[in-house]
Amino acid sequence: MSQNLTKREKTKNRYRALARKGDRLEGPGIWCTCPMGKEKQVIGELYDVLDSLAEELWPRDPSVSTNNDAQSDDDMDEEDFEKALANELSAIKKPAANERRLKNVFIDTKCLAFLSCKPPLDPVRLTLAYFEEIERTGRARTRNVLRLSPVVATCVANPTEIASLSKRVLQPVFEADPPRPYRR
Repeated sequence: MSQNLTKREKTKNRYRALARKGDRLEGPGIWCTCPMGKEKQVIGELYDVLDSLAEELWPRDPSVSTNNDAQSDDDMDEEDFEKALANELSAIKKPAANERRLKNVFIDTKCLAFLSCKPPLDPVRLTLAYFEEIERTGRARTRNVLRLSPVVATCVANPTEIASLSKRVLQPVFEADPPRPYRR
């Protein structure tokens, strides 16, 4: 039966499979445009660049000190040394995918990628920091990124949701700027 599917049925099945995958375009993030076929490379570049900028802007909390620090060096035996070495190595290694602050959301669209940002990160500030770095150094650290568009929040395409999101997002921006006189 699966061999006799029409093109439309195949497209529907593929769309439904992607919808069941669980990755959704929610919350803050950064849209990125790139040349066709370079999506994976761009995601890797952005992970490196934006994660290093995020470390500068929002440093991670220092890990909780272990009870090995309280002991003197003379009291350390071989097991304690191995535990301390294992802790240092785990701190050096890259964080696991669930600990990442930036997450690639699979959208299956050519020339487009979306990086979702976890709560301490502000996509607008992160994007501006990257542009300021480019302006300061005169050199971009990415090769195939064409455009970065920060997204503060997302919602379902329905009038009530859009109205509530726009009030929540735009009101603080307009309140921060004092009213300006206009010429007529």
